[in-house]
Amino acid sequence: MDINNLNQIIEGVNSSCLICADELSKDNATVCSDQENSWSIGPYCIDCCKHYQDVMWINYITNIINADCEKSLKRAVTYPAPEYLTFNAMITGSPIINYYHCGQIYSAKLNIPYNELKIKEINDDIEKLREKMLDDNFDYLSEIHFFVERHCMHKYKK
Repeated sequence: MDINNLNQIIEGVNSSCLICADELSKDNATVCSDQENSWSIGPYCIDCCKHYQDVMWINYITNIINADCEKSLKRAVTYPAPEYLTFNAMITGSPIINYYHCGQIYSAKLNIPYNELKIKEINDDIEKLREKMLDDNFDYLSEIHFFVERHCMHKYKK
């Protein structure tokens, strides 16, 4: 996509950020691409894009670690860990692959503090948690403790 075309998309912005509700303008709006490389006005301002990239994955992991009952753990592990910003601010949303702001294209990949191998290992353990939850004798507290210990995630525990 030509940068001039992306600038033209921003010129016509008439909406507000889904997260902070600030009015989007050419100064703070983003243009986002999906998996098919189709570009459209982004749902977030540039500040929320950057913040959301930093916290989305950590929030997901924190919800698992701090689950205080089996139901909250089940809700937390229903979906795999997110890897990208999404168009609707939910894990299940369509991923944003890239976003554009003020002449620069950024990757919308989340800032995850682990390498790809460790992320795969964490996702495998989350899948195992999902499978274990089908057992009537499932002990969610022990499983969360094991997850925290295995991945050294004490800093996310409240």
